[in-house]
Amino acid sequence: MLGLRMRHGIDLDEFDRRYGIRLEQQYAEQIARLSGLGYVRLADNRLCLSDIAVPVSNSVLVEFM
Repeated sequence: MLGLRMRHGIDLDEFDRRYGIRLEQQYAEQIARLSGLGYVRLADNRLCLSDIAVPVSNSVLVEFM
């Protein structure tokens, strides 16, 4: 999940290959809620923090633990 701290975020296919988890399915509710708040973006097969989420990234990451 620390990949979310990086600007390029998490490649969902790579995460699935490495850990056997489809993040966009496993955490669909969290992603939908955080996306609605403007904290994450799901695009181009990547999950990324938005610019407004950077200062509160620890709080966002807790949603995935």
